[in-house]
Amino acid sequence: MVVTEVLDDASFVRFLNGVEAYLAATAESAHLLLVDSDDDLRRRGIFNCWTLGRRNLRPLILLRRLLPWMTGRSLLGIAVLAHATPHPDIFRTQRNWIPRLIENEVRAALRWSADELATLVNAVETMDAAARIGSAVASGRAFGRLWWSTRICARSCRALYGSA
Repeated sequence: MVVTEVLDDASFVRFLNGVEAYLAATAESAHLLLVDSDDDLRRRGIFNCWTLGRRNLRPLILLRRLLPWMTGRSLLGIAVLAHATPHPDIFRTQRNWIPRLIENEVRAALRWSADELATLVNAVETMDAAARIGSAVASGRAFGRLWWSTRICARSCRALYGSA
């Protein structure tokens, strides 16, 4: 590939217009990756929501709605949604901010039912189960974690938030 156009002040506007046109044409299909059966493709969909959600709240709201049904490394969506909260462990930079208006709207959507919370806690606790199963069973911790998330967390969440 030979680059024939230099990116400068004059060509930068044309470049941005081209990028915006491409995103406008492909943004809707970017959200479909969230429901793919392949975990790697779902994670790409999560990154798409993060990227597009900085200008439009709908991708982040969609991610919030689908997150309780995600598994594996797709639970990264929790970290993406954390950027819409006043999370004390996130150092805000130009690369990870969400505009205040979008942040407020997304934060309002971060209301979870007891079942959603129990599902998420269980999924996070067990997401590396295949890699840890031998050592967890040997130490007797596997049953305790599963029991906690499916019994104690579910009951506590219902007591705090009521049933869905």
